[in-house]
Amino acid sequence: MAIGTLNESSLHSMLKRWYCERLREQAPGVVIRTEVPRDGYVIDIVAGDELIELQTANLGKLRPKLDCLLPDASVRVLYPIAVERVLVGARTGAAKRRRSPQRGQLIDVLDELVSLPRYLARQGFALEVLLIREEVRRSWNPQLRRRRGGWQTDDRSLLEVLGRYRLETPDCLWSLCEQPPRGDFDTADLAAALNGSRAAGQKLAYCLRALELIEPVGKSGNAVIYRRRQPSESANR
Repeated sequence: MAIGTLNESSLHSMLKRWYCERLREQAPGVVIRTEVPRDGYVIDIVAGDELIELQTANLGKLRPKLDCLLPDASVRVLYPIAVERVLVGARTGAAKRRRSPQRGQLIDVLDELVSLPRYLARQGFALEVLLIREEVRRSWNPQLRRRRGGWQTDDRSLLEVLGRYRLETPDCLWSLCEQPPRGDFDTADLAAALNGSRAAGQKLAYCLRALELIEPVGKSGNAVIYRRRQPSESANR
């Protein structure tokens, strides 16, 4: 059974409430329900015939649930990325607020998408990224000094939703690039197209290969060289 409302973080419950409000604004005649049992799971939001799951981390954990639900329903997965964080906490005395230097970006979705890229080719599946500002409440724990610098996260809460971005077909992955590479390319070229790290380019290459949108055509030193498949080639495989 999926987690229920008693175990939700503040971020999860606040995003769910925010999203339900947006659904009611966009489709006032659609019945919106939350925490709906179905096939041994609990669905976060049901909007008409669509099932909506909110996952704040570890998208790969949704695979069994998606495999159960997708054959008979449309499933939209919501995944938040914090482009700005406000940290609240103090070692002693009153809690202080400060802006975290860490800033997320849309391409961070690749960190999670590598665990389920083939679902973008499944009928009825969509992944919607929510770009947010969040507040992170922390407390000082000396036992975590070596691993986490001494701080532990107690809760996360929503401050603002800044944008929404939907991925629902394999080709949507190319839209993460500012300018998709032409001709032959390697993961460094993909990283440049993403305006991101080499690791981001490698993750995009993994997803594109899993969806049969690119194929390896050779090597240059240790770098694998790829080429985009034509639509007819991908469709026939």
